[in-house]
Amino acid sequence: GGQNVRGVITSSDWMAVTSGRDKYIKLWDLESSRELRSYRGHVGRVKCVATKVRSEYDEEQEDLVRKTYIATGSWDRSCMIWDLDTGEVLHVMGGPTHVNTSPNSEGHANAVTDVSFSPDGSVLCTGSDDETIRLWNVLTGEEIKCYKGHDQGITSVDYASNGEFILSASVDGTLKLWDTSEPGGDTKSFFDSERNQWVKLRSEVATFVGNIDRVYDGRLSTDMRSVVSGCRDGTVRIYSAEVTAGMREDRRKGVFVAISPRITLYGHIGAVHSVAISPDSWRVSTAGDDGCVRIWDLGGTGTPEKQGHSEACLGISYFPYGDKVLTCGEEGTLKIWDGKEGLFEKQVIQREERFLACACDPSGQRGAVACDDGVLRIYSIDRAQVLVTQRHSLKKLLCLCFSHGAGYNICTGAEDGTIKFWNSLTGEIKCTIDAHVSNPTSRASRQGRPVNSVSYHPDNFRLVSGSSDTTVKLWYRKSDAVDKKGRPLPPRRVPLADEDEGEGMGEEERM
Repeated sequence: GGQNVRGVITSSDWMAVTSGRDKYIKLWDLESSRELRSYRGHVGRVKCVATKVRSEYDEEQEDLVRKTYIATGSWDRSCMIWDLDTGEVLHVMGGPTHVNTSPNSEGHANAVTDVSFSPDGSVLCTGSDDETIRLWNVLTGEEIKCYKGHDQGITSVDYASNGEFILSASVDGTLKLWDTSEPGGDTKSFFDSERNQWVKLRSEVATFVGNIDRVYDGRLSTDMRSVVSGCRDGTVRIYSAEVTAGMREDRRKGVFVAISPRITLYGHIGAVHSVAISPDSWRVSTAGDDGCVRIWDLGGTGTPEKQGHSEACLGISYFPYGDKVLTCGEEGTLKIWDGKEGLFEKQVIQREERFLACACDPSGQRGAVACDDGVLRIYSIDRAQVLVTQRHSLKKLLCLCFSHGAGYNICTGAEDGTIKFWNSLTGEIKCTIDAHVSNPTSRASRQGRPVNSVSYHPDNFRLVSGSSDTTVKLWYRKSDAVDKKGRPLPPRRVPLADEDEGEGMGEEERM
């Protein structure tokens, strides 16, 4: 979600999962356009995402339970398997050594560019810029096998509906069909007694040729009769993909099986980044650099182009029944289209910045949002419009809360270690505290740690803050009054939400 959405896939129950350059994986409710959950685990940008629902036996419940897994691939060379319901990372395959949970494999040597689950959800297939395709056990995270054959990096992988084949696309301009029953590994040689010579055993069943530029995406239809490719030159090519016994025999004899395109489709301006085939194998949807969404039938007839996104469209996916198409744009939007005519139906999200925290005032009339651009935005909930926009600094606002008393003032915590108190009606900053800042008076050695959480006490005259510096601090009103012996009196119980809120704040108790 947010800016630079890189991948999108529809799940069940009108939900979608997106991945992005911000390293987050987000789960969306498409009916209400709400973000349900957000996960983060990768060190690098998340390149691709896939989901799979499995029925597994639960020993505690003594019954089959429905579990949904998410698989993600990243520029940090790792792929991860997540539990959608809990957000827990179950396995980390490859990537930096300290996070790799697959002890028998170092994983990919370069960015993981695509992931695909087998139909039964037991195996995960990954493709990488290191020119290899790897299969992983979903339950254990162990590597099963590795296929090599492309001359350049892999851009996409797609499991066949019967689980027997895998389609891969590559920067080298080819697509290859792999037999999952074969052991994988490097190309092997054997002696053919009939031909009285050594021949190479080809790892792939067939190679789809005819693309004059790199292939960004390749998909295999559910009926396994068609392969569709999207290329950097803006073309979409459709191949016949029925695997015959003769093709298998040719592979065993080391004969190169090359398949040329049946149809070449033109229309996109710029690269075609994403291809999706409908579940009934009748239609294919394509999207790319021009932001347009096109829907074709596999006979080559297309609907008029739809200007879908203001920037490149990098992900496209059919709903489970094929009646709708979900697309994501690099500008940070998710859109829903009719799966047959390509008519625009709904925009799910559009955000120019990432929202890091939000809160609603006790009256339920106003909401506040903390943003990664350092701006506090206050909204009218009834009118759905922005009332106040006020910048904190160039540092991100990480958390906020409303006061409980009259006035409903706002407290925010920021990346630079400061806490600010705001007037929620005008957006005026009333007070700033160097809450989690070391050497606050020295410009040279001043160093702040992010304030990740702030919360008012129910009595409304104390505030608690938590920070990445591993401390939790309790703040309350500073009192200048002293007793007869010159000792400070206890803090006055003055509500922080009055007109001079924040003035004199600074007393703390370290917890």
